[in-house]
Amino acid sequence: MSSRKRSAKGINDAVKFFVDATTRQKFKGNEELLWALECIEETSLKTGLSPDHITALVDVAASGIQVETVCKRIIKALIPQSVVPEKAALSVISWLCTRKPSINIQCLLLRWLLVIYEYIDTRDDLHAMYGVLFHFLHYRIMTPYICHLLYLLTRKEDVKLFRVRFLIQYQKDMGPQAFLTGLLSIYRHYYPSLVHVVNTRSYKSFFPSYDRKWSATVRQVREQNGLSPTVDMSWEKALLERLHPTGQAIDLMPSRKRRKIDPIPVIHSLTSKTNYKRDTLAHSLGIRTVPFILIHSFKDVLDNLDSIEFPSQIGAVLRSDTLKHVMSYTKDHIAEARFQFWVAETLQEELVDTLKQKNKERATTLLRLLKLFSDFLQEGIPAVDIVMSEYLQTWNGQHFKHVIFKLISRFRLYSFSTLNRAVLEPLRKLFFTSSIYFKCQVIMCLTDLLRNHTANEWPRSLEVNDTDSGLCLFSKVSEEFSSIDGIVSFVTFVSKMILVACVSDSHNALFELCVLDFLDLVSNLHKEYHLPFVVLVEPRLLERLLISSHPMTVSRVCSVMCRYKENFNMVKAAQKSGDIEVVQNREEIKMIRSCNQLIIDFCNTLWRFKAFTSTDKGSIFYWYREETDKENFDDSPVEENLSLFRHPALLPYTIRYVYKTQLEPGIKFADLKNMKRDFLNYLDHNHFTGLSQFIASFIRNKTPSLTTTQVMGISQTMSASRHDSSAFGF
Repeated sequence: MSSRKRSAKGINDAVKFFVDATTRQKFKGNEELLWALECIEETSLKTGLSPDHITALVDVAASGIQVETVCKRIIKALIPQSVVPEKAALSVISWLCTRKPSINIQCLLLRWLLVIYEYIDTRDDLHAMYGVLFHFLHYRIMTPYICHLLYLLTRKEDVKLFRVRFLIQYQKDMGPQAFLTGLLSIYRHYYPSLVHVVNTRSYKSFFPSYDRKWSATVRQVREQNGLSPTVDMSWEKALLERLHPTGQAIDLMPSRKRRKIDPIPVIHSLTSKTNYKRDTLAHSLGIRTVPFILIHSFKDVLDNLDSIEFPSQIGAVLRSDTLKHVMSYTKDHIAEARFQFWVAETLQEELVDTLKQKNKERATTLLRLLKLFSDFLQEGIPAVDIVMSEYLQTWNGQHFKHVIFKLISRFRLYSFSTLNRAVLEPLRKLFFTSSIYFKCQVIMCLTDLLRNHTANEWPRSLEVNDTDSGLCLFSKVSEEFSSIDGIVSFVTFVSKMILVACVSDSHNALFELCVLDFLDLVSNLHKEYHLPFVVLVEPRLLERLLISSHPMTVSRVCSVMCRYKENFNMVKAAQKSGDIEVVQNREEIKMIRSCNQLIIDFCNTLWRFKAFTSTDKGSIFYWYREETDKENFDDSPVEENLSLFRHPALLPYTIRYVYKTQLEPGIKFADLKNMKRDFLNYLDHNHFTGLSQFIASFIRNKTPSLTTTQVMGISQTMSASRHDSSAFGF
C-alpha cells in the first residue's frame, strides 16, 4: 500500500472514530483517541481537510459528545484543503440554536466561521440565517463575533428600522463599542437617513483580528496545495462590490488599506441598479431624481441633466470625471455647501491638524485631486483657500511643494490686504531665505496666480451674481473691494520683491527668465485679457534688467517696453471710442510720465551713448556730480559703457560682428556708431529681436539728435482722458 493510501486510510479512520462515538470518552490515557486527534491535526497542517471531513467534524465538535479540550483541538484543526462547504457553516448556526455546545465552544465556532469565511463556496443559504444570527446579539460574550459576521453578510434588504433601533439602544446600554459601531456603519452606507451619528474616526479597526496566526496557517496550507490565498475575492472586496454594484468603486481595494493611502470616499448611493424603484408620487408631481450610481456615460448625463441625485459621499466628486461635469453646472446650493464642508474638514484634518504627517500619501492624494478639480473648473475652491492660508503660515517650503504652488495659483480674487496676509507674506518670508531655484518657483507661481486673476477671476468679478451667471460654481467673495486695486497692488508688491532679489542674486539667468515671463504678462494685460487698464511695474526693476549681463534679458526687456506702448495706445483708442470709462487720476499721470521717462532712458543708453545724466532727476540713471568734474566726465567713455556696442551683455557679439565684417585692424570705436542699423540686423540674426523692435518703435530714422518730443511713447496728453482712478495707485 502506498504512503498516500495509508495517509488517506489514516485520516478516514480518524474521522470515522469520532463520528461513530456515541458517548463521551476519557481523554487521558485513551491512546486511540489521541491517535485519531493527532492524525487529524497532522493532516490538516500538511494538506488540509476535505469538505466531507470538515462537515463531519463540525458536527462532532458542536455536539458536545467529546470533552471540551478535544472539541477545541478539532475546531482548530478544521483547515480546508480547497473550499468549505456552506453546509458546514449552516451546521454551526444550527448547533448554536440547540445550546448543546458550551459557550466557549460556541465562540470558537464563530471565530472559525470568520477565519474561513472567504473560503465558503456559496453564501446564499448562510445569508438566509441573518435574522437568526441577529438574535444572538443578546448574548454579550458572543456579540463581537456576531457583529463581525453580520457585517460581512449585510445587504441592503437586511437594514430594517427595528434592527437600527435595537443596535442604538444596545450601544447606549453597553457604552461605545467598536463592533456595534462597525455594524451601524455598514447600515449607514445603505441608509444614511436611518443612522445619523456613527463615529468612524475613533477606531482604527471595528473588528480586530484575534486569530491572525490561525488565518495565516489556513493561507499557508492553501498555497502548499497550489491554490491562491483566496478563492475568488476577499470578503472586503466582496463587500465593496455589494456597495458598488455598478463597478464604480476604485480598484475594489480593501477598504482599510485604501483608507490608509486615499482619504477620498468611494461613490455610495442609496440605490443600486437592481433595486431602483421610481417614486410614483414624486414623478406625478414632476419631481424626478435619478441616483448617480445609475449614470454610466455622458449620454446618461445629458438625458437626466436636471434630475441627477448626488451620492451620499459628496467628496467622491474628486474621483469621478462624470460627476465633475455634473458638479460644474449644478445649481444645487446644498450640494455645493456639502462639498465645501467636506473639503474644509478633510483638508484641515489631513494637512493642518496632523502635526507629524505620518502618512503623507493621503495628503498628497487629496491635494493632487483638489488641484485637478480646480483646473477642471478653472476656478478656485474657497474652502481650499481658507485652509491653505492657515497652512502657509507654518509651511516649511518643502512639503507638498509642487502641488501647493498649483493650488496657490488657483486662489480667488481677494482684496490685497487679504491676499497679502494669506499668501504673499508667507511666501515672501520663504522667498528671501531660500535658494535661487525656490525663488524661481515662487515667481512662476505668482505669475500663474496673476494670469488666473486676469483670465478667470476678473470676468467673474464683473458679474452682479456669480452663481446665476453660470461663470462659477461657488458663491461670490463676501468682502467688498476694488478688483482693479487688488490687481495693481499685487503687481506692485511682486515687482518690488523681485527687485530686491535681483540685487541679492545678481544676474542669475534662470531667475531673470522667470522674471521676464512675469513682465511679459503684466505688460500685455489689456491686449491679452481685455483689462481696461495698464499696470507699470517698478521702474527700477526694468533698469536692473537693462544692465543685465545676459543678452536675452536685455532683448526681452526692450520687447516689454514695446508691449507697454502697444497696450497704452489700445487703451487710449478704447477710451476715445467709449469702450472704456474715462476717469482722471493724478497717479495715472505719474505712471505715464514714468513710462515715457523709461523710454527716454532706454533710448539714451542704448542708442545715443549717453546713459547717465546729472540734469534730469527723473532718469533712472541720474547721479549727482560736481561742476569741476563735469568736463572730465564728458570726455570719458563711461556713458558709452551701456551702449549698443559696449554693453557687457552685447560686447561678445560686437567683437564677432567686427570680425565677421572684416573691418580694418585699426578701426576706432567711433566708426562703429555709423553701423548701428547693420549691427541690429546682426543681432536679429542671433534671435535678439527685442532691440531692433524697440529702436523701430521709438527712434525715427535720420534724426540728428534725440529729444523728448521725438520719443514715440505715450503722450502725457492722455492724462486728460484717464480711466479708473484706482488703476495706477502705487
